[in-house]
Amino acid sequence: MIISFSGIDSAGKSTQIKMLKAHYIKSNKRVLVIWSRGGYTYLFNTIKKVARFLFPKSMPKSGNSKKRDRAFQNRLVSKLWLNIALIELIMLYGLIFRFFKLFGCVVIADRYIWDTFVDFKLKFKTFQVEKLACWKILTFIAPTPNYSFLITIPIEESLHRSNLKNEPFSESLEQRKRRFDKYEELIHQNKWKKNIDGMIPISGVWSI
Repeated sequence: MIISFSGIDSAGKSTQIKMLKAHYIKSNKRVLVIWSRGGYTYLFNTIKKVARFLFPKSMPKSGNSKKRDRAFQNRLVSKLWLNIALIELIMLYGLIFRFFKLFGCVVIADRYIWDTFVDFKLKFKTFQVEKLACWKILTFIAPTPNYSFLITIPIEESLHRSNLKNEPFSESLEQRKRRFDKYEELIHQNKWKKNIDGMIPISGVWSI
């Protein structure tokens, strides 16, 4: 089966995934956890590293920067970045996820399609991501999870937890607010089978 966990940073996804993986291993199940975020998956990261090596002066470094923002203001650059990221997700979700599910593996997705959708809507405000051909192919070919969970916490708590963990590239409170609002929109569209309050105790979330 496929099980997905979604939510803003520090909502508690990793904790529940770790517990779920241990549960299936104890039950003698084959289990695979796959973290995915559009534009930051293995192949795309490799492409970016090669590009930075070949064009060190023109390619911005990873992480938020003014140079990176200027690069994405170029519509051609943005569209190319988007489509490469989506093509990789088509391969990841449409082929790799299905392959492991077919052979009896429990695939746990740490973030899934709608997390990427939120990322892209915030990063590429001038694009209607949902109208891109690659996005339509992705939503068509990606398997629907057997169980999909969205864990939510207040944005102030999200920032507090991120600061405690010293997360790199941590978003500001305002950025988290915009992200939270996008998740709220998708909740009303019933994109997840279960929405969970991440402020309840860990054991309480697990029991759900």
